[in-house]
Amino acid sequence: LFTFEVDCGLPDIRQVVVHSVRSRREQAFLFSEGKAYIQIYDPDSAVVLEDTQGRRYLTDGLCSVRRMFEDEEMLSWCAQKTPGFPGLLLYSCIRCMEAGPVQRQTLPYFTLACETEAFSDGFRDLLRKCVLEYYTDHLRDDSLAEFLERIPYLDYVKVDKASLVTLLAEEGKCSDAFAILDAYGTEGIALLQLVRICSRMVLELEFEENPMLVALCHYCFDSGKYDDKLLRYLLLYYEGPVRDMTLVWQAAVRFDLDTMHLEEKIITMILFTRSGTQGSEAVFESYWKKMGRKKLCRAYVNLKAYEYFVRGIPVADPVFAYIEREYLYLTRKGRIEEQEQVCRLALLEYYARSVELKPEQRRIAADMLAEFGAKGMRFAFWRRFDEELLRPYQMEGRVFAEYACDPQSRVTIFYRMRGQEEYRQETMKDYFEGIFVREFTLFDGDELECYLEEESPGARKKTDLWTLRAPDGSSGRVSKYEALNRLARARRTGDEEAREELESYLTMEYLARELFTLV
Repeated sequence: LFTFEVDCGLPDIRQVVVHSVRSRREQAFLFSEGKAYIQIYDPDSAVVLEDTQGRRYLTDGLCSVRRMFEDEEMLSWCAQKTPGFPGLLLYSCIRCMEAGPVQRQTLPYFTLACETEAFSDGFRDLLRKCVLEYYTDHLRDDSLAEFLERIPYLDYVKVDKASLVTLLAEEGKCSDAFAILDAYGTEGIALLQLVRICSRMVLELEFEENPMLVALCHYCFDSGKYDDKLLRYLLLYYEGPVRDMTLVWQAAVRFDLDTMHLEEKIITMILFTRSGTQGSEAVFESYWKKMGRKKLCRAYVNLKAYEYFVRGIPVADPVFAYIEREYLYLTRKGRIEEQEQVCRLALLEYYARSVELKPEQRRIAADMLAEFGAKGMRFAFWRRFDEELLRPYQMEGRVFAEYACDPQSRVTIFYRMRGQEEYRQETMKDYFEGIFVREFTLFDGDELECYLEEESPGARKKTDLWTLRAPDGSSGRVSKYEALNRLARARRTGDEEAREELESYLTMEYLARELFTLV
């Protein structure tokens, strides 16, 4: 079938050489009486002549080449007698590839040829790719298990890693598939296959930690495909950015899994990096209600209270619920000094911004106003409380110039009443952690113009000019401040009652001086 006669009459020609790119070595045949008999298994082979000096020539015009046997029906008989013969395998594989994809009856030629050392590496890789394509299209083929047991994975993974991994996963050889992913990466692997491999590997490892498996599980999760086993594994071992861990936590909550271990890692990471706190209150609330470590809860609450009160970052209700509960407990025990001052300040401002306070919360607010009022720590948010809570602190007509910056800075306020030419200046006091405050008392119609200068090492910053105005008065009140306000309004508008207002004010002053004395 494959023998050809080469007839050449040139005396210097010593041999004929058959070269095929699909074979590892070329074949040489000597001439005898001007004739040589050669075997050509590859239709694309090159046939050249070689003289006694080793020089080579194309056969065109120098010789004749004639096929000795034409009976193609002998091919199947030859295949039965010598199934592993390299020449026959080469010829059969080439014919099959020209006809189309590998078929079940031609598959044995390809699997044998893949293991034949006589073929070039490039050709064997091509054959391996054809075999992998066949099995990928025929996952239920009975010979797949035997094929995977026999082949060297490293030879096939460089040809088509994705197909090999898919076949291994389908046959339940997840350990082998995982080893390939560990060595060569996950590029080109279908996401559902990765989920299947990771899920089975979690069970095979009996939930023992494996860094590569953790990374693959999170990759599947981040891509939106996962199951409860992947989530359980991530809950145990995943450590990453706070945002990513929070997403894992949210998914685990939906699966109703035990999330306490991950919650503790998230809170610890927040405290260590001082970042990623936004939106973490739900994690904290879940951890706190599971009786999480008290020191960790307190540290988290202290950080969130600082962000809320000093930096003006919004904080969700669970943090204030914890502060309130701790305040009541420590107050009953007489150990309120154990609670950080910033927590009470944050809770007081939270109360000031609340639409309505419960009776217990009003009592707490009154106690805190008394505590910080005695320390001279009054802030702009105090004005949000109602008249009943503020009555002991003479807040009528009070306005606040408030500025937050680095506590190491020096802040100077420049102010003047509208209409005045010169500014007065004054160094502002740092009331708490870089919150600088200056109080003013303004009467009806007063307007105070002011701006600030912040000095820090190597820098100076000046704010824009802004105006402070007297707060609206409360009609019907009989306080000294309201009396002066009414008098100022009457005089400004030319009201005839101005004289009566003045008499009323002087009478109030006299009675207060004569009837009440300081103790």
